[in-house]
Amino acid sequence: MDSRKLALLCSFLVASGCGTMYVYSAYAPQLAARLHFNASESQIIGLCGTVGVSLLGIAAGIIIDKYGTTTPIVLGGVFLLIGYALITVCYIKSVESVFLCALALMTAGFGSGMSFVASIKVCALNYPENRGTASSIPLAAFGLSAFLFSTMAGIFFPGNTQGFLILLTVLTSSLSLVLVPFVRVIPAVSHAEDEALLDDGCSSSSCDSVDVYGVSLFKSIDFWKHFLIIGCIAGCGQMYIYGCGYVIRALVGPDVETSGVQSFHVGMISLLSFCGRLLSGSISDVLTRYQFSRLWMIFISLALGLIGSFLATVVTEISFLWMVSLAFGLSYGFCYGVYPTIIAEMFGMTYFSQNWGYAGSSAVFSAYFFTTTFGKVFDSHSKGDICYEGVDCYKSAFSMAFYVFAVFVVMILYMIHSNWQKFKQ
Repeated sequence: MDSRKLALLCSFLVASGCGTMYVYSAYAPQLAARLHFNASESQIIGLCGTVGVSLLGIAAGIIIDKYGTTTPIVLGGVFLLIGYALITVCYIKSVESVFLCALALMTAGFGSGMSFVASIKVCALNYPENRGTASSIPLAAFGLSAFLFSTMAGIFFPGNTQGFLILLTVLTSSLSLVLVPFVRVIPAVSHAEDEALLDDGCSSSSCDSVDVYGVSLFKSIDFWKHFLIIGCIAGCGQMYIYGCGYVIRALVGPDVETSGVQSFHVGMISLLSFCGRLLSGSISDVLTRYQFSRLWMIFISLALGLIGSFLATVVTEISFLWMVSLAFGLSYGFCYGVYPTIIAEMFGMTYFSQNWGYAGSSAVFSAYFFTTTFGKVFDSHSKGDICYEGVDCYKSAFSMAFYVFAVFVVMILYMIHSNWQKFKQ
């Protein structure tokens, strides 16, 4: 196997250990029950994982752009080990501290983001002619991560939350620390190839001239449009991802064991996110060859989110909840499978890691709003820590998400139309 293919494979494996923030809902109800957290507190802990991946991802991006990819992957493995070890100790010792659990998940999230973004940059630089497809490999692995770990939980640790947390501690960190020597940028034939940006109907020279960062980035209206769109998809998606365990409990009732059902839905969301990420990166490369915009992938993502939000308000039986998980899983995947490529082609590859960190940080603010809204809505319908009202426990939260998605569907269609008009001129 040549060095580039080996780096691609190892980037996939490293990234597969970095998406475990989204497996949180598989053990969140059990963690909350043991440590006596309510739904709002549990959502805040999950949100802190997003803060680690997205907001602290800005710092991770700056480190990667300045020091290369090797050191960040090592640091990522160390932070994953510390974060998950801390949350495991809190669970085993029954440490009833929201702050400590939130700090633990934030630390693990920071480690995840650091290793993950480094693996994306390695793939993007190693395959400049097919950057969308190459970048989709670690992006897809990130989406697949929750499926892999939730499946392992169901097979090896059924009903054993402690064992599952130990697995997360050991395996996620090991993937980064063991494989780091192989995840590296292989020198290209020429410097021009190494620095080439994404081919979206522009010449190599014109693409290479794109280099926007810092203050110039924040002055760009296009940046803020994409910032808001990412925030919409990420915020609404994470509201469902982190709240999935509570949705399941509301539909089946408090007296039914739900760990198996939770693992199934977490795995399904993850698997479909994987498929969406893999497809959107590859399809977007094909679209650009025929002069179509990559933004059509974002339209599909928003449309799926719109459908998922609507279904979440009308599905009243657990046997049909798979439709909601399918819609949100694909929506999330289509967004994150192509958006790093869109950011890279618009603003350049030299400062890609930090630019993507800035764009992705929108997920923190939107996820905070939507997840806390979900928690407040759920708690307002609960008696103690239990809600007996079925879909009404959370319906208004997803109704709000539906209208938000509707606004951004219109917005992305306008952006696609505007880009097409400019292209024709």
